[in-house]
Amino acid sequence: MAAVLRGIALTLLACCTAGQRAPRITQDMLPLQVSGRYVVARDGCTRVKLSCINWAGAHLRKVVPAGLHMRTPDYLAGALADIGFNCVRIVYALQMLNATKVDPLWVGNAAASRDAWVNPQLNGLSAIKVLDQVILACTRAGLAVIINNHNSDLGWCCGDNDQNGLWWNDRYPHKVWLAHVRDLTLRFSKPEYKGMVVGFDLRNEIRSSEVAGRWYVARWGRGSQEEDWRQAAMEASEYVLRNSQMLAIVEGIQYAAVLCMLAENPLPAWMANRTLYSAHQYKWTQMGLMVPTMVVNGLSTPVKVWVPSVLVFGVFIIRLKKLRARFCCLATVELRKLRMVGFAFIAVGVVLSLLAVILASLRQCSLMWRFTMVGLEILGCVFLLSGTGCAMWSFVRCCSFRGVQRRRLRIQPEAEEDGLELQRHLQGNLSPEEPWDQTPSSLRDGCCVPRHTEVSGSARQTFLFIIVLLPVCLLVSGSFVLYVHSSRWLGQLEMATKWGRFLHSEPPLPVWVGEYGPGYDTDRDAQFHYFIEGDMDLAYWQMGSENGRRQDGTFNWDSYGIFSLDYNATNLQLPDSVMSLIRQTFTPRVTSVECSKT
Repeated sequence: MAAVLRGIALTLLACCTAGQRAPRITQDMLPLQVSGRYVVARDGCTRVKLSCINWAGAHLRKVVPAGLHMRTPDYLAGALADIGFNCVRIVYALQMLNATKVDPLWVGNAAASRDAWVNPQLNGLSAIKVLDQVILACTRAGLAVIINNHNSDLGWCCGDNDQNGLWWNDRYPHKVWLAHVRDLTLRFSKPEYKGMVVGFDLRNEIRSSEVAGRWYVARWGRGSQEEDWRQAAMEASEYVLRNSQMLAIVEGIQYAAVLCMLAENPLPAWMANRTLYSAHQYKWTQMGLMVPTMVVNGLSTPVKVWVPSVLVFGVFIIRLKKLRARFCCLATVELRKLRMVGFAFIAVGVVLSLLAVILASLRQCSLMWRFTMVGLEILGCVFLLSGTGCAMWSFVRCCSFRGVQRRRLRIQPEAEEDGLELQRHLQGNLSPEEPWDQTPSSLRDGCCVPRHTEVSGSARQTFLFIIVLLPVCLLVSGSFVLYVHSSRWLGQLEMATKWGRFLHSEPPLPVWVGEYGPGYDTDRDAQFHYFIEGDMDLAYWQMGSENGRRQDGTFNWDSYGIFSLDYNATNLQLPDSVMSLIRQTFTPRVTSVECSKT
């Protein structure tokens, strides 16, 4: 019944939000500027809420924005405007700028022969000229455009070892990056773009990186010239701000997940009214969700959780030697001890996990505390899984032992068994070191059953436990930790600690969430609730559902994409429940601010 009511509620919500659109950004509002935490129009009074979507593809080996092999740029831009977005973040790689030839497949029709072109006007153009046509299509649809230097080299972002974590590498040094910022700023300030290229997101997800065999740590306001992102962003912003039409957008460090450094060292005052800070928000950027997500997904479980858990569990099994020698009843001392140890481990795991998530929520700005939190999470998961395994093992053994005992006693009555044992004792078959226990067998801790029965039963039980029960324990424990960590108030506390608090600091700072994507239902609810209540400027990741083509001709699939693989505007990939949440972020709660002339 609850599921039916929830479905009805989601359907009604989708119907109510289907017509929601972000307020259009018109030419009379340009150029945009910043006042406090808000982006405002040219008059300095009218709030302009950026409700954007990422249009990826030009940072990949196909070197052109996604969807052009199926639809025209005008169709795609118009579809995005009809959904309700008012701006587009178009990403590209430095290597793309030098691509003089585009594979006709990516501007044709992947489902037909190469003679059936969807975009014949794009055939033969260089990659940068194809990008020009896409941006012009966006301006015709009334969409503002923010360009973003996503990578240096072509490829999917991001990784620690892709040599694209910093704004430079040995193939595209610092001076080349600065020169490209200058050139694109001049290119997109031309009259044909009508001032609708409103921002330049200087670099995507700055992070520590290995370049030419040396490891460089991304820093803010300190370190060498090769590591100081603040200084590099200031140099690039000079070129952007010379063009009165564009805002400079500077992302945080550590994959744009944190802006903690702004508390002590923001950008200088001369950039204040023309600069946005940018953060990215995914479930994997929430440290409190990192290890539990690994457990549930089974990605790093063998190394980080499974092996330590099995080792800890194995130590207890090996220590309890009597389990290998005889069957035990529910009241067996060894099994009771094992069960109590399991419960104690579970309690310790819960405490460690809760402590870890509190640290994750409160101390995001300290690298030392973040490493401490990760260690506590791993240790907490190990205790949870080991404790669950120990407790489950004791119950399985007890239940199976009692069943074997009952079958044994039906075949060999207790009186006959006790009589045979007395006869053996009188005949001297028992050794002097083996005293005769006159207690009835049904009341003893150990049950006299043949050894071969015990061994075969134990082997079967161990096999079933390892194959069936322990993975179940793994998923149950991991899901419990994930549920605790992804609760709404903890997720929102973590986002506020990392970057959200600067929207309400004194003075407030403008923060634009340049990428976000829905994760599990629990953290999705926390994420969207925080965005809607905070009236935030956002950019959803992403428009397309493919992020490149494999060797066999099939597509890599991105579950976050709004459009399905055919890029049909009437056939959206995302469920209505998610689309309704996205549309709820379009409506600004604040429409005007205290006027500030610049």
